[in-house]
Amino acid sequence: MTIHTDLPRRASVAQFDQFFDAHFAMIANGLIETDPEDGLRRVRSAFATAYRFWVKVDSDTDAIALIRADLASQSNRPRRGRSVASDLERAHVAPADLDRERGRVVALGRRRRLIGHAGLAVMGGVAVAVELLIAHR
Repeated sequence: MTIHTDLPRRASVAQFDQFFDAHFAMIANGLIETDPEDGLRRVRSAFATAYRFWVKVDSDTDAIALIRADLASQSNRPRRGRSVASDLERAHVAPADLDRERGRVVALGRRRRLIGHAGLAVMGGVAVAVELLIAHR
């Protein structure tokens, strides 16, 4: 009988939590000052991307550089035209907001991971269907 443990994943989640607590408010507040309309959404998105791929981040990887690279790539994308009024009313991220923000970021990262897996499954199903169609001709 094999006992499945998720200890490496738990350790990486704990490392992400520490990274998030140490850097999210500083990066968010800095970007909100320069881009008050869209800054918080962009920072959430960058941290969600980091969360999604956190297990691939090793000790040699500069996680802040990954966040900044994602933020830079977002600045080149067109805006979706959606902003949240409650975010605009809050001009900064306070330390008391970190738990709520972490919950939002983790949920966004998990949603992206789920969509990615579903997309891969659909593409795999299409590939199998095409192979079966070709084989039956």
